[in-house]
Amino acid sequence: MTEFGSYRADALIPLKEMADPMAFGVAQLDGSGRVITPEEKPTQPRSNSALTEAYAFSPTIHWGIESL
Repeated sequence: MTEFGSYRADALIPLKEMADPMAFGVAQLDGSGRVITPEEKPTQPRSNSALTEAYAFSPTIHWGIESL
């Protein structure tokens, strides 16, 4: 997470490969490794990439949340 400033992204979602990710949130990734579909505790996981539940957001995301 300390490298977040070096990315040109508004959000960073660390993932952990798990043998059986059904008890976690799971991320489906596109060909470049970007999260395209997060899914909470799926019965049939689309990948073994579990969401770590630790996220990093840029100020843009925080401003958007405040405006909701």
